[in-house]
Amino acid sequence: MPFSLHLHIMHFVTAFADEALLLPLAASVVFGFATSGWRRGAAGWGGAVALTLAVMLGLKLALIPCGHLLLPGLRSPSGHTAAAAAIYGSLIGIWTRHRGRSSLWTAPVALGVAVVIAVSRLALHVHSPIEVLVGGGVGITGAMLAVVLAGPPPAGLRLRSIAVAMVVVIVVFHGFQLPAEAEIRRLSFTIWPFSACR
Repeated sequence: MPFSLHLHIMHFVTAFADEALLLPLAASVVFGFATSGWRRGAAGWGGAVALTLAVMLGLKLALIPCGHLLLPGLRSPSGHTAAAAAIYGSLIGIWTRHRGRSSLWTAPVALGVAVVIAVSRLALHVHSPIEVLVGGGVGITGAMLAVVLAGPPPAGLRLRSIAVAMVVVIVVFHGFQLPAEAEIRRLSFTIWPFSACR
């Protein structure tokens, strides 16, 4: 495979995990759950996803300036890997639970999503192996927490309508990039005590 085609494929894959796509996707899912009458699902799933993103933000703020003191190559844990594993993994977990299967499917599905995105991030040389491992660990944990907090989906949940809305969001926002990393990096060097690691 030509190198340029390989890079194009990796960019295409990694774009499914950019916050520019995942934030509106998550909002559409929360809205879909809430309007379907599944308020616990909207609150529990949305809260777990928000917590996952908050944990990643906290880790980035601390580790961008100080991570190299803990482990070589640890600077900025992969938010793409974490967010994709948490969101896509938990949604597939909820779908399998709605189909009468065990919610234990969430962990291997989230792991699979994390591996795919991690490979794309490594191929694009934007993260080190330890950074995608940290992101994957946070994302898989977030996916399992989201399924637990959401609870069992009601029998009348309109998953097909929610899935259609998700596809529309993915088609519209795929390829957009949110320049969050540069702002987080700038901010991380201004927060004490992390600024002392410079």
